[in-house]
Order: sequence, then C-alpha cells, then structure tokens
Amino acid sequence: MHTAILPRRALRAERDYFLAFIILGVIGVLLGFAPPSWLRFQGQADYPAPLALQIHAGLFLGWVALITTQVLFVRQGQIGLHRRLGAFGAALIPAMAISSVFAETYSEKFAAIHAPGQQRFLIIPIFSLGLFLVFTIAGLVLRRDAELHRRLIFLGTALLFGAA
Repeated sequence: MHTAILPRRALRAERDYFLAFIILGVIGVLLGFAPPSWLRFQGQADYPAPLALQIHAGLFLGWVALITTQVLFVRQGQIGLHRRLGAFGAALIPAMAISSVFAETYSEKFAAIHAPGQQRFLIIPIFSLGLFLVFTIAGLVLRRDAELHRRLIFLGTALLFGAA
C-alpha cells in the first residue's frame, strides 16, 4: 500500500504504531540490559566483558538510537535528514553482524567453562542475526518503496529487541 493512497488518519495511526513499537522496544532494552550494565559500572559484574563485547553493546545501542531518531525524523517530515542518516545505518549493519558473531562465540565459550550445562543453542542467536541481515538489507535495497522499507527495517529491529 503506497503512502499516497492512504487517508491522512490511517497514515497517522501507522506512524503512531511505529513510534509505539520503538518506545516499547527501548523499554525492553532498558529493562533487559540496564540492571547488568549498572552492576558492571559499579564493578560488580558477574563476568568479564572484553573489548569485543563492549563494542558489540555500543553498536547495538547505536542501532536503537538510530532507529528512534529515524522514526522521529519521518514523523516530523524531515525525510532528507532521514535519508542521510540512513547511510550511517547501512554502514552500521555489517559492523553489528561481525560483532554479534564475536559476542555470541565469547558468550558460548564463557558459559561452557563457567556454567556447564547452561549453554544456549548457538544456532538460535546466529539464525536471528541472519534474519536481521536479510530484513534490514532488503529494507535498504527496497528503500524507494517507503511502506516496504519501513516494515522490513522494523522486522529486523524486532529480532534485535528479543535479545533484551
């Protein structure tokens, strides 16, 4: 469905939906990652976080900030800024993918040594990462179709919120 044929009320409802999605996602990220991060800053972390994990956290936090900013730009009609910032998102995606592989590998190795029997099935986060890449790259390739672009980017982002 193209934006040009949607009634103004439907457009508003759709934009409200995506804003609500982002707000709930940010709340989920805060609830999921704030407590262990706070303990880490206080020097009470339950495991060491090498630089690779810190970079991974920074990249994914950057993605959440980027998506939030993008939604706000579109809501304010600042499509030019949205497009320019989108180039940064395109560059962020491969870095996120690489950092995810390192972070998951580290986490699995750490769990195997320090919490035997509590390892996760590594294929699940890697599969989620693969789907994130498929949806977001497709969203970038199909960015000329605003409706499809938006939905694909949000599908990819929803997969990330699940980690929180």
